[in-house]
Amino acid sequence: MLQSNYREKVSTIVGWGHWFTFVNILMAISVGVRYAIAGGWPTNLLDNLYLLTYMMGHFAFLFFAGFVATLFPLAFVVPWWRVYRTLAIIIATFAQSLLLLDCEFYAELGIHSNPLLFELMFNSQSDQLQVVWWKSLAVVLLILVLQIAVANWISRWRESRSRRALGKRLTQVFFSCFFIYNFAHAAADVAGYSGITRQQDFFPLSFPLTAKTTLNKWGISTSDSSSDAELNVRFEYPLVQPTATPDKATNVVIVVVSSLQADMLNSTNMPYTTSLARRSLWANNYFATAKSHDDAMFGILYGIPATYSKLATYAQSKPFLTSWLGDNGYDLALFSTRKIPDSSHLLRDFDEHYVPTQRVNAAIADTATLHHWQKHYEAHQEQPSFHLINLMGVERFATPPGFSNPFQPDLEGVLLLDDEAEMDTLALQNRYKNAVLHTDQLINYVANNIDFDNTILIITSDSGWSSSQIPAQQSRSEILDDVAHVPFIMAGAGISPKVHSSLSSHYDISATLAELLTTDQINSADISSGRSMLGNQTHQWLLLGRQSTFAVVERDRLTLVYKFGDYEIYDNNMQLKPNELLRIAPMANAVREMQRFTGRDTD
Repeated sequence: MLQSNYREKVSTIVGWGHWFTFVNILMAISVGVRYAIAGGWPTNLLDNLYLLTYMMGHFAFLFFAGFVATLFPLAFVVPWWRVYRTLAIIIATFAQSLLLLDCEFYAELGIHSNPLLFELMFNSQSDQLQVVWWKSLAVVLLILVLQIAVANWISRWRESRSRRALGKRLTQVFFSCFFIYNFAHAAADVAGYSGITRQQDFFPLSFPLTAKTTLNKWGISTSDSSSDAELNVRFEYPLVQPTATPDKATNVVIVVVSSLQADMLNSTNMPYTTSLARRSLWANNYFATAKSHDDAMFGILYGIPATYSKLATYAQSKPFLTSWLGDNGYDLALFSTRKIPDSSHLLRDFDEHYVPTQRVNAAIADTATLHHWQKHYEAHQEQPSFHLINLMGVERFATPPGFSNPFQPDLEGVLLLDDEAEMDTLALQNRYKNAVLHTDQLINYVANNIDFDNTILIITSDSGWSSSQIPAQQSRSEILDDVAHVPFIMAGAGISPKVHSSLSSHYDISATLAELLTTDQINSADISSGRSMLGNQTHQWLLLGRQSTFAVVERDRLTLVYKFGDYEIYDNNMQLKPNELLRIAPMANAVREMQRFTGRDTD
């Protein structure tokens, strides 16, 4: 008899728990609407159907999983009605409060909650983060009252066969939505359809099914491109469209040497470029935007962190630098040894492209690239020009046949891209130095073919290189410092010799050129995250990397933040400081900078 009563109590409580969970799923879906509005509500029917399915399936799965993990086993442990209901109300209030707090973070900052944001929220003096904190306290009480009302209403609601059948049908609908949105996302991932794949960032704890990587491993080709349609996203760039016009008497040539370390700029490894640097604006504490080539180019042309790169692509927004110059009659031309994807939105402003069509030694290809640039440069003297050159010989450790290769022992003929190959570290470093020395000669070639009286020449890199990347497995921090720290020199019209020792990065290029190319006033904060290197304003910190993993660089340390909000702090020698405390002010400012161009109020 006791066992029968126990089973009946548990069955009644579990049935109540199912309906209580169902109501909380509906509450979560209503919160999901705000997530979608903050992320940029889709504009076409297919994307809207996916969003509806995604919202229903994702929150149903989250809360049903929560029910299975907490309320269901609790019914067997606490088969007393009032106690169980009280615990259920507390658990549901906690879950909904966390969801609403995360939604507030996402709506205000565009980031889902993580340990870093909680630390900033409790300690930061930022009004924006303090508002999130006070809103969170106020809303918990409202949720508690609502949960009590829902619990009491369901308690008085008698379950019947028809309602059990309704419950089964609703469960089938929710889980059908879960499987449909996962497989739809996998198909969109394979097809490169960003209208669907960009929605994976909308909701917390969302990891929809993907298939591209697996299919590529199986040798099945997939699309690397994204849909060309402009998507509804929050991206306001530039903040103010400048009315100033550039000086059409000045040309700009930017040479980006892939994988060139900052410490290679010396009289031994790059004698000509070092000599030029001494007569130029030489930034010796300069950092690349991020580790990948595309992200570095994004920083150079857009002048803002690579955390915005997806938004810029979705919004089909043009880089300020190229659109401003192109709209004012500049000849925009790109000369690259690197293959340019057809889907590259970043480089679409360039009217002229040159990429070697034959697969040859990268050093030979670099030389051919510069010959084509020279012909184009000389043929377009009647109009101002903005030319972007990308050389890959250093990245590929390449020197041409007959080059002296003075640094020995060398690794000539070895397949350097084989990650599993064991190589002599000294020989590998010498191979890299030989490639750098040859590129130094190519930079000399560029300088000899331009008129510094009317041309600005910029030389930098997309990222550095560390010998630990191929033969040895050194710490992540050592690789990070070598890869982030790159050379930068600016020579030519209007440039006085100067060593710029303050923190600087790719963001500063557009701000500096905007000051050089026009006598009108342009507020650098409206067009970039950078500052002109010609003035006295300096960075106290730099934001590098992408949204998933980024770094805040200060003069005396670097804070590396990972995807889920955990972080590591390193000193100037890239030694891990496990007991070092987070500096709230620069980190809060970095989080705000990652949202300044999204139209969110960051004041």
